[in-house]
Amino acid sequence: MAKSIVLNKKNMQNIRNMKKKVFGFLVVLVILSPFFFFILQNLGYKSLESFDEALYATLARNILKSGNFLELRYNGEPFADHPPGSVWFMSLAFGIFGVNEFSARIYSALSGVVALLLLYAIGAKLFSKKVGLSAALMLGSSLWFIMRARSGNFDIPFIGWSLISIYLFLWIEKKSWVLYGFFVAFALTLLSKTLVGFAYIPLFLILFYEKRNFLKKRKLALFNGVIIFLMILLPWYFKNLDDFAQFKHHFLTVGLREKEGFHWSLSGTSKLLLYLRSGIGKWYKLVLIFVPISGFLAFWGRGKWRYGFKMVGLWLFFFLPLFLTPKTQIWHLLPIYPPILLLTCAGMFWFASRIMEKITNFWKLPQQKRKIIEGGSAFLLLGAILLISLFQLRQVVKLVIPATKTISDKADISLHAKESEKPLLLKEVFLPVAIFYADKYVHSFGFMPNAFQDMETILQNNSDAQFIIIHGDYKTLIEKEIPVKKVYENWGYVLVENI
Repeated sequence: MAKSIVLNKKNMQNIRNMKKKVFGFLVVLVILSPFFFFILQNLGYKSLESFDEALYATLARNILKSGNFLELRYNGEPFADHPPGSVWFMSLAFGIFGVNEFSARIYSALSGVVALLLLYAIGAKLFSKKVGLSAALMLGSSLWFIMRARSGNFDIPFIGWSLISIYLFLWIEKKSWVLYGFFVAFALTLLSKTLVGFAYIPLFLILFYEKRNFLKKRKLALFNGVIIFLMILLPWYFKNLDDFAQFKHHFLTVGLREKEGFHWSLSGTSKLLLYLRSGIGKWYKLVLIFVPISGFLAFWGRGKWRYGFKMVGLWLFFFLPLFLTPKTQIWHLLPIYPPILLLTCAGMFWFASRIMEKITNFWKLPQQKRKIIEGGSAFLLLGAILLISLFQLRQVVKLVIPATKTISDKADISLHAKESEKPLLLKEVFLPVAIFYADKYVHSFGFMPNAFQDMETILQNNSDAQFIIIHGDYKTLIEKEIPVKKVYENWGYVLVENI
């Protein structure tokens, strides 16, 4: 009887704890819901951009057509700039929703939603729920995070899978399936972008080494997880090494940004800081103040947060060399947003708690009042972060979310070229858009120095082809009495063919 009473009390306590967790998670969902909404709003309201949305969408459509998920093809040629992980999911979206702009972007957008939730969960696990929520608010209001989450690119899916990997790693001691899930997520992380994901390998090796005593008890689960990881990761690499003679050289060249190498310079650092400031907006100054403080705490701090400071600090440390190259662009910095913002928020809350602790000790307040004051100060800090993030989100929304559905002049002219079975030649530089919307092979010579003369020669030789050109080129052709007729024109371009 007594034993059953004890069990009932434990069950009731477990139910109460579960209710608290569910309620707390619902509160987090409500707070983050504006960010989810604006990431997902009007995804199909504008045409795909040439670089790189339309290119990746073409790869996904070709997988859907061929059914060969290991072969990426672009304009009739093998494509090996990136592994196929993100293309698989984009192709799945095409299969569900049809081939359109919304489908090309929904995977990235959902990855953005997942990234915000996972950043909160990682911050809550390593530090506190307030730290996790603050980091998610900062990330969700960062201009370049929202821009890339709303585009059909690979940056945010890469961040999403990497955060899933880190979150599952934090729970691998619970169940064997969590360890398997980690290896699946990590394989998909490495298949999402070229070489950037390999920066996680030294991080996870160190973290696994720290858990070596636990892993000795789970040798079979660890072995099975590694096998699953390799089965997902390696087939595409092996196929390309076999089929594509220059694959290794090409893949490394793209991944290392044309072999510029990694080196530090003052001007390069200034450029990176400018990119970071443009990308995260109002959080930039806080990052400059609190990331160094968190770095100090990773080595000399005390208390339960030290592991979190150390782990996130290593996370950031192993990624920094990837950005010490002249070819680094503003979107390349996106993978360091999560660790930077986690360190910033953890440093802020640690600093605020130390300040309040000093104040309450000076006034010799009783323990209960100390908890109220320290907890209240933390909530005030969280409230300030929430207000600033909503203000910044409002500014971002005006910049990146279209209010009405539009089609670009490039997409419009390419769609009209699709109506003809004639070969399409492009004397401009939006090849990916032309290929995606015309849905055919497109020969482009827009970058060639003698592009106009080449087009003129082809037209004079009675070529049975269509050209996309600008209005100025069309006027020149008419003035030179080149036998050409206008098939269609819009506000930017003209579609012409030989008479």
